[in-house]
Amino acid sequence: RMTTAAWTPSPAALQGVLELLRDIPNPALQQHVHQRFDAWSREAEWPHYLLCVFGGGCACELSVRELAGLLLKTFVAGCPPQSGARLLASVPPDALLRVLADPAHVLRRAAANLVASLAAKASLQAWTTLFPQLLQLVATNDPHAVDGALYALSLLCEDNAGSLDDIALGRPLLQIIPVLLAQLHSQHEQSRSYVISSLSEVLVDMPGALLQQMDAVLQGLMALFTDPSARIRLQVCQALGILVEFHADFLLPQLDYIIKFMLQCMQDADQSLVLEASYFWESLAEIEPCKDTLREYLNVLMPLLFQKLLFTDSEIVIALAEEQASSRGRRGVEQDDEWAERSVRKACAGSVDALAALFEDELLPHVLAMLNETAQSNKPWQVLEAGVLALGAIASGCLHALSPHMQVVMPFLVANTSHQSPFVRGTACWSISRYGPWLLGITDEAGRAQFVSPALLALLGCMADASSPRVCDAACSAFSLLAECVDDGTCPGLAPYVDALLPHLLSCVASYKGATASLPYDVIIAVLDSLDSPQPEQRHEQGSEPPRSPAQVLSQTSVHTLLSQLFAKWNALPDNDMRNLPAVLECLTSVMSHVSVADMAGFAPTVLERCLRLIQADLAALQQAAQDPSRRVPDTDLMECALDLLCALADVLKEAAAQLFAGTPAAVPLLCECLKVQNVSVLLSTFCAIGNVAKYAFAQLQPVVPHIIPAVKEHLNENYQTVCTNASWALGEIALRYGDSMRPFIPMVLPDLARLINLNLSKALAKSVAICIARIALVVVDAVTPFLNGKTIACVCLSLGKTRNLDAGEKDSALRGLCAVISHSPAAVASHLPYVCHAMLICHPSAEQAQLFAQTLRGFAHAAGPQWAPLYDALPPGTKRALLERFGVGP
Repeated sequence: RMTTAAWTPSPAALQGVLELLRDIPNPALQQHVHQRFDAWSREAEWPHYLLCVFGGGCACELSVRELAGLLLKTFVAGCPPQSGARLLASVPPDALLRVLADPAHVLRRAAANLVASLAAKASLQAWTTLFPQLLQLVATNDPHAVDGALYALSLLCEDNAGSLDDIALGRPLLQIIPVLLAQLHSQHEQSRSYVISSLSEVLVDMPGALLQQMDAVLQGLMALFTDPSARIRLQVCQALGILVEFHADFLLPQLDYIIKFMLQCMQDADQSLVLEASYFWESLAEIEPCKDTLREYLNVLMPLLFQKLLFTDSEIVIALAEEQASSRGRRGVEQDDEWAERSVRKACAGSVDALAALFEDELLPHVLAMLNETAQSNKPWQVLEAGVLALGAIASGCLHALSPHMQVVMPFLVANTSHQSPFVRGTACWSISRYGPWLLGITDEAGRAQFVSPALLALLGCMADASSPRVCDAACSAFSLLAECVDDGTCPGLAPYVDALLPHLLSCVASYKGATASLPYDVIIAVLDSLDSPQPEQRHEQGSEPPRSPAQVLSQTSVHTLLSQLFAKWNALPDNDMRNLPAVLECLTSVMSHVSVADMAGFAPTVLERCLRLIQADLAALQQAAQDPSRRVPDTDLMECALDLLCALADVLKEAAAQLFAGTPAAVPLLCECLKVQNVSVLLSTFCAIGNVAKYAFAQLQPVVPHIIPAVKEHLNENYQTVCTNASWALGEIALRYGDSMRPFIPMVLPDLARLINLNLSKALAKSVAICIARIALVVVDAVTPFLNGKTIACVCLSLGKTRNLDAGEKDSALRGLCAVISHSPAAVASHLPYVCHAMLICHPSAEQAQLFAQTLRGFAHAAGPQWAPLYDALPPGTKRALLERFGVGP
């Protein structure tokens, strides 16, 4: 019988547990079993009896022992974390570890999982003997014990990779690694597999214990390059992939051997191994020091990668099945679906892209002959499609070298948008978009007529391809990618063509149905958003105001067409259309930044009324779900879209929004209700809407400000930085208009704002918090300054100095608030004067702002008295010179 020092089983009770375990699988006894199980599970000795059965302390069937182990794991999982000695007393570890050497493989695996669960619950600090005991089991050379212990070690490494080198634990990794390395030479494949799994888990963090033995680890892995097991070679490949991604410097001395191994893996019959090796090159290409060694293998590597770009027969069958399902309206075939799944084709395309980025023009000679070969008209479509894909993959890195060939490349891609195979047509769309910077950078009319117009017409034709949802999606994605080309500011993007494109895009809005219905809206949004980026002819000095509004890029005819067709769609869709209505709302929100008050005059009341109706419906559904736990928590997509559209509408109407909201008294209380929704996206949109209502219709918001500010305070934390960004921005807008009434709320919000500005925040949040502090200071500076020390003021200055192209109103109020702080608390500013001066100098102030800065600095110098001279002398020479030249402030 199985016993411990403190516990011996009762024969009668043990027999009762065995009967229960045997009866559990019997459906006819479930009610009786449930009662007995419930009674036993409340007994303190329950885990002891389970372990007794699981550990073979009584004669029973293997299935009964296995079930006992499963129930024991369930017991451990139900214990609170850090249960420590109490849990170890309930499940004696020595008895459990003995099962790791059981002849039955299924029991060894169950025991290893139990060990990992028990260690997680009891904590490694409480189970101090765990690793020495596991290593002793490995040292026995009993194949069963070695197998069980190594599997347990692999699970423990997976769960505790970051703590196995802790001094508090005695740095067990120092003892574990030599044992693992010795087992790399085991004749048992499974043992070698467990060892590589364990090592791979700790490779990412590279603890000191591993670092000390890294040469031996790498040599051990390399010794397995010729292992007869494809599974072992796959795991070696994965481990090298971790090293190249996180610690590539360790691979450099052995890179020749590693590259040769990976090239062999690329040609292996095992497709899993080929897949893993295919991803290796993309990571390697991002390591600049590997370039010289990698260059020597390009003539072997590139043909292998090109060969793997071809669709396999199984991929074609799956893609065609998805195409047919989409045609029947079951689901959309998204271009990204294929790429979201790991595949050799995807990996090789990514590797070609990365290698082109690394070698740039130098790569083209290695691929040009293959590209020409795939373009031959007598080749199967799979070969042609792979060539089109490769052309797109090298676009970014090899564009300069390809420039002389573009008169051939672009017509070739355009021609293939009409190929009989939908796979070729779809890939041609993607490849055209990859050449967007070249294509849309053409400014002469002849070049546009020769290249740009045919390419755009080809993509529009593919968008209208009713025979293939795959091609439609590829064309939509291509337009979205082309729209992003303006982001680098070097080309006009789609701006010169937008008026011609919109009628075609809107016709797709009318024709796309089912799961693909949202695609044209996404394209319209991308195209319109690209107009918000400054065009090349609009480039202006940093800090100055852009010379024109994006709305001027869009013709009045296009504005009218957009609004009329989108609102026709809006009117045709019911409020509960979760598939199509969110896309219409999002598109209208994007359109808002390109229309005027006059354009929206006839639509604004309808828009506001429906937005509020959609918000109210979602709020009611959320409330019902909260009251009835059996109800599914509803989606809030419509609510979020409605809030965003309401916010954009206020931005369009500006001062006219006051009259609209005054005529809709339910709007502001509804926004306050939205603040109670514990959903990040809803809160993000709600604070944005509240900020714009404060900006343009404050009279309607003013009565509920005392309720809004506590909600803002609740979200002035760094846990959800996007929500905090919008909350602090909204608070700044409110403060500007609430004036001296803000005074009672300063102790509520300023400590949080001051704490936040001293943290390492995202640029957007730091800017929003800095502007908020400065704006509040502008209206109640005497109440604010007690919460601002010199460091906090310096952080505000740094954040304001880093911002560019601020809204004119935000910039002016923030800078005036900063000056108010300086004037009111010169002593707090004195030790951080360089930050103040830096902010004033780099924000490109207007003439009026420069005059205010000069006045503020002179007032500061006067207040400093004799201390001004040493403070001024401590400033950098360039700063002193700029202060004198720009503001007339000197020693």
